[in-house]
Amino acid sequence: MVLSEQVRQIGNESSLIDDSTSYSQNNASWATLKNYGNITLSNAALIVWRFNIQTSAVSYRLKIGSYYVWGKYVSGATETGYYMGVAYMAAGTHAIVVECKGNGQIRYFTLGTAKFSDETGQTARTYSSSLSV
Repeated sequence: MVLSEQVRQIGNESSLIDDSTSYSQNNASWATLKNYGNITLSNAALIVWRFNIQTSAVSYRLKIGSYYVWGKYVSGATETGYYMGVAYMAAGTHAIVVECKGNGQIRYFTLGTAKFSDETGQTARTYSSSLSV
């Protein structure tokens, strides 16, 4: 058996949002914590994001265009940590909105694109079943 490691070649990357401002809200239901406006992709791209959170007891979600995308929560000390994730999005204009439910706070929101030279992907699709959160 031959073991090998593939080295990914980044063909293109760009930072679209880099915001160190702190935003907070307290709402019993889902509400917009921060609307970052629109990003425009000239080609389909891998979107990468990360933001710090103040408390893990709150639910957070990121909406790119009309799609809610999931990130991975990474815990930190004393109820802090961060979310990070990736999504492959089609070319076009997409609104970027962070929402939370509860007493939430985010800071250091970053979002960018990356394209690997050997990349192929499938853009986000609508899920036909209803989801409960």
